[in-house]
Amino acid sequence: MTLHNEQVSEERKSINGEIREAGLEAGLPSPTDEYGETQNDVNDMLRLGKKQEFKNYRSLSVGLINGGFAGLFWVFIGTVICYSSIVASLAEMESMAPTSGGWMSSLGWIASLASSVFVLATLVEAIIDIRNADFSFSSWQYTLIMIAYLLITIVFNTWGARLLPIIETTSLFGHLAGFLITIIPLWVMAPKNSTRSVFLDVINNGGWSNTGTSCLIAQVSVLYCNLAEEVEDASINVPRAMWWSYILNVFLGIITLITMLFCIGPLDAAIESPAPYLSLFLNTGSEAMATALMIILRMFTNLTLRY
Repeated sequence: MTLHNEQVSEERKSINGEIREAGLEAGLPSPTDEYGETQNDVNDMLRLGKKQEFKNYRSLSVGLINGGFAGLFWVFIGTVICYSSIVASLAEMESMAPTSGGWMSSLGWIASLASSVFVLATLVEAIIDIRNADFSFSSWQYTLIMIAYLLITIVFNTWGARLLPIIETTSLFGHLAGFLITIIPLWVMAPKNSTRSVFLDVINNGGWSNTGTSCLIAQVSVLYCNLAEEVEDASINVPRAMWWSYILNVFLGIITLITMLFCIGPLDAAIESPAPYLSLFLNTGSEAMATALMIILRMFTNLTLRY
């Protein structure tokens, strides 16, 4: 077995050497250590005829209206089950051709993120509204808050690029910590909806011809966009990252969704509320707790959306 493995290793080295020489003869630039790649990454890029471009830097209300609690829950379950095959297929293709991709399917998602600074501004307003309901935000105040978030984003992404790995790692731990910090108070302090309303009562309030269409309108898609050239041993690590990040977020998403549906209160009140998530946190019965949860949501939403 050892002899066989050594032979396979020697054959791979020989093939990789031929690929590299062929790429150099064809005029393709040889990637250097400044990109932080491994030898396998070099060979993958040359084999695919690609030039190394990047360095290795270390709405809820729609678902509530169209389907109600039960419709939102079961459509979410169906979506993640169906998308598991898509993620597995993309991971397999990524192991064969680890290059940048997924841009066309992500254009709509990127466009929606352009308005994320407005979402963050409304979170600031919601935090203030908890403590002072008489305070009214004016347009210029919204504008200044949005400009402030944009400036923070520009500074970090332009001059703080080398800090992005630290920020991304922080956002991962914040993602997990924020999950626990948010759902535990809701489990303990908020009144609960009935099991039947959460899992069985499907409601069509969107005016669609049938309930099935209404639920599908509220479906949330899963989109992937990757920069594989920034990852060491991309053909191995990118597929793993795609699959396990999907599994982790499906698990967290199901728990979060069930918690929200049980704790958000009556469906009609949640739909009519200008900020359903604010009603969810106020159901804890404590303004201080609601304020703390909103601050946590604002912090980690900023990390997730902007970087």
